[in-house]
Amino acid sequence: MNYEPSENYRGLDRAVQHFEAGDVQNLLLSKVDDKVVYLKGQCRASMRKIMYTVYIASNFMDDILLHSLCECPIGQGMSCSHIGAMLLALEESKRLLPKASTSQLCKWKVPRPMKVQPLPLKSISMNKSKISADLTSIPVQKQTVETFDPRHSEDRTTSQEHLLSELRKLQDVFPKSGVLQMRVLPCENVPEAVYTTEVTTELTEQEKLDHKIKTLIFDGRTEPPMMISEAFCKQIEQQTIGQRDNTVWRELHKGRLTSSMFGDILSSKTSAPLSLLKKIIHGSDLDKYSRLPEAIQWGIDNEVKAREEYLEFKALFGTVEYEDTGLRLLPECSYIGASSDGKVTDHSMPPEFRNGVIEIKCPFSVDKIQVNNLEISDIADMPNSFLENSDSGPSLKKSHKYYAQVQGEMYVYGVTWCDFVVWTNAPANNINIERIDFDEGFVENMLTKLKHFYCSKVKPALIQSVC
Repeated sequence: MNYEPSENYRGLDRAVQHFEAGDVQNLLLSKVDDKVVYLKGQCRASMRKIMYTVYIASNFMDDILLHSLCECPIGQGMSCSHIGAMLLALEESKRLLPKASTSQLCKWKVPRPMKVQPLPLKSISMNKSKISADLTSIPVQKQTVETFDPRHSEDRTTSQEHLLSELRKLQDVFPKSGVLQMRVLPCENVPEAVYTTEVTTELTEQEKLDHKIKTLIFDGRTEPPMMISEAFCKQIEQQTIGQRDNTVWRELHKGRLTSSMFGDILSSKTSAPLSLLKKIIHGSDLDKYSRLPEAIQWGIDNEVKAREEYLEFKALFGTVEYEDTGLRLLPECSYIGASSDGKVTDHSMPPEFRNGVIEIKCPFSVDKIQVNNLEISDIADMPNSFLENSDSGPSLKKSHKYYAQVQGEMYVYGVTWCDFVVWTNAPANNINIERIDFDEGFVENMLTKLKHFYCSKVKPALIQSVC
C-alpha cells in the first residue's frame, strides 16, 4: 500500500474505529495474476446488527488500489468506512508479514459481539480512536470515568473540602457567578492571632444564644450565614419581641429586607433609590428625631387600642388567641424577614387554618389630607387611598405596598391568612377588618425580585460600606 500522507486522513476515523473494534472478519484473498489480487471480507455496521460484504481489487506489486465496493448505502463511491477498515486490516497483515508467527507473542483481535454486555463505567473507554497523519501508526487512547457516582445528588455523600475546591475553581474563571454571590468562601490564608486571651467556656444557655444571634448582625468584619435552622428562627423571634423598643430587633434589621420594605423594593425600577438602600443598610432613621413625626407617633399611640377593639370584635364569633411577635427570618434566606403586629389563633376556623397574623394600620393622613378622624368608608373613597370600596366593603388595594407587606408576613411566618385592620378615631365606623388570603403566585414572583434586588443592589452596597 502507498504510505504517502493523506489530505483527508481525519475522514478515516470511523474506519479506525471499525478496525480497532474487530469488525473486519472473514478475510478471503484470491490472486488473479502476478500483480492483481482480489480481497473479499465482511465488516459489521456501526449501529445495526448486520454484516456488509466488502470487495477490493489491488495491485499489490505497486501498492495501488484498483477498485473497491461495499454493500452499504455509500459503498458504491469507493469511500465508505467499511472499505477503509478492510484496507487497514490488509495493511496490518502486510506489516506483520516479515515476522514469522512463532517469533511473535500470541495476539489476535477479538471481534465485538452482536449483543454488548453491560460493563462498569471505569472499564469503558470514552475516547474514539484517531488515525495519525502519516497513516503508519494508529494510536489507541483510553480514557475512563473513575469517580462517577450514578446515584441521585441527594443520595450522594459530598465532601465539604471537594465542594470548596470546586467553588474556588469556579471563582478563578467566573468570579461574578450567581452561585458565588450567594456563598462566602472561607479564607485560605488566615493570619495568626496577634494576642491571646482566656475565654470562659462555661456559658449559660442565654449567653450562648446571645453569642449565636450576634453572628447574624452585620458588624463590618464578617458576613452572616445565608441559611439558619428553623429552631434558631423561632429563638430569634422570641428574643426580639418588643420590636422597635428591642435593641436586637433594630440591629438585626440592618442589611436585611423586611416586609415593610417589600412594596418599595417591588416598585423600584432598574436603579434602587439611595434612600431605600440607606434604610436597608443602616436600619431605621427614627432615632435621629428627638420627637417622632406626628403621623408615626399617632400610629404608635393607637396600635394597642386598635388591637383591643379587633380582639373584642373577633371574640363575638368565637375564641381568638393573640401572641406578640418579634422579627422572624427565613431559614433558607436569612437576609429576608418580617415583623407582623402579632400572631392570631382563630378557633372558629378548621384546625389546619387556625393560625394567622395581624397587621394594624392607624392612618394619620392620605395624600397630605388628615384622615385620623374619618370613617373607614370615607378613606376608601379617596383617590390615592390604600383602600378601595368593593362589594364586600373597604378592602386593601393589591397594587399598594401594604399588600406586598402582608403577603410577605404570611410567607415568612408560614400562615395562610392575615387580618388587615384599619382603625381611626371616628365616632362610628372606625374599624375595618379584612381577612386576606395567602397569594402563592404573587409571593413567588415577589421572592424572585427580592433575591435579585439583594444580590445586585444590597450586597454590593454592604461590601462597599464595609470596605
